[in-house]
Amino acid sequence: MDTREPLYMRSTKTDLSEKLTSAEMGKLWATYMGNSMSKCYLHYYLQHVEDKDIKHLLKKAYKLCSEFLNILLKQG
Repeated sequence: MDTREPLYMRSTKTDLSEKLTSAEMGKLWATYMGNSMSKCYLHYYLQHVEDKDIKHLLKKAYKLCSEFLNILLKQG
């Protein structure tokens, strides 16, 4: 099975002191909450999964969630 690496999106804003719009803040919050939830249930599934192939996929998904949350927290 082929794997794909995530796309890292960058802001098009050049002035970093410019405040985020309410829509941007809402999207960031929803993304943070979704990834936080995903990380929790992926952690649970990793403790109980027996299939090696599924476990491999869950580990990759868990790593992606963790990396993305770290990026969000560093930016905040």
